[in-house]
Amino acid sequence: MKTPLPSTWIEALFKRFEGMYGKSFHSKWDGMDIENIKKVWAEDLGEFSSETLKGALGMCCETYEYSPTLPQFYMLCKAARKPQEQRHYELPHHKTYDPEVAKSNLQKMKDMLEQHHVPKEE
Repeated sequence: MKTPLPSTWIEALFKRFEGMYGKSFHSKWDGMDIENIKKVWAEDLGEFSSETLKGALGMCCETYEYSPTLPQFYMLCKAARKPQEQRHYELPHHKTYDPEVAKSNLQKMKDMLEQHHVPKEE
């Protein structure tokens, strides 16, 4: 499980949104438990560095006329992530194959196609 962002970071993020989007930012949360909203944002954004969050904030004005939802801001964070922060997945190890086995298997496939009267490629 990822570590949530510090509450001071979430407070700063929400203050920045308030400055960028004004009343529309506050009205988005009317009638909702703002502390729970901040908790969820902290948990879901926990994998990102402060530099990535700043980069995503910078993209907000170019991307959204109204304050973003958590999933929208998460996607901006993914886009703003620096290459060294990117997750890298290793591909499974690939076996090398014996060319003679491959040749034999290819011939078997050709024989099966011929048995079913599939025309040969030219």
